[in-house]
Amino acid sequence: MTTLPAQAAEAMIGGADLFGPAPVLSTEEAGNFQSLLKQVTAALKPLDVIELILIRSFVIEVWTIERLRRHATVAIDRRYQDYLEGMLHRAKVQKARKDNLDLRTFAHATPRDIATLAAFAETPEDLLTRKATETDHNRALEKGIDLQMRLDTLMASATRRRNDALQQLELYRAGLAVQAKEAASRIVEGEFQEVTPISAKPTILIATEAKADDHVEWARSDGEAE
Repeated sequence: MTTLPAQAAEAMIGGADLFGPAPVLSTEEAGNFQSLLKQVTAALKPLDVIELILIRSFVIEVWTIERLRRHATVAIDRRYQDYLEGMLHRAKVQKARKDNLDLRTFAHATPRDIATLAAFAETPEDLLTRKATETDHNRALEKGIDLQMRLDTLMASATRRRNDALQQLELYRAGLAVQAKEAASRIVEGEFQEVTPISAKPTILIATEAKADDHVEWARSDGEAE
């Protein structure tokens, strides 16, 4: 069996005509997905369009798994940033109280008070740029453990779909191998089968047991002939 022609494989790999654009987010690189698809396709050497579809499904699940892994890491950093922003908010409130700004009566504050609070929000804070420690990330992981568990469930589901795509590819190829073997056997049998033309009449030889009387009769016939 031969691989799919390069032009047909390239058309499927592009995917624009049959499946639309690559399934990537705006923060992801579509070119990276296409590169991965091309490399996997080159490694698995598809035989037809059905195999290409299964290969593309495999690549999509690989891409999804890696995305979920990235977001599991991003979720920890995001939790830590939320923690820093909470600390910054509390620091601003404490500073406002220290400067004798009564937040409970802020609705009746003068323009000067409002401008002072606005200045707090616009002032750069070193707090947000503080480098996280292992303990900080551990605390963030604890706070976001529910999301981590949901992401883990999604990754397990995507892994099953990825493995299923490969299994379906193997089963499909196994079926093609059986069909190819049967076809080859029929061709070989056809090459070596003896075929008798319809117009020809085969000669049939029947062996019979000779009798003593037959030998006597033949001897007499020979004597008379002499």
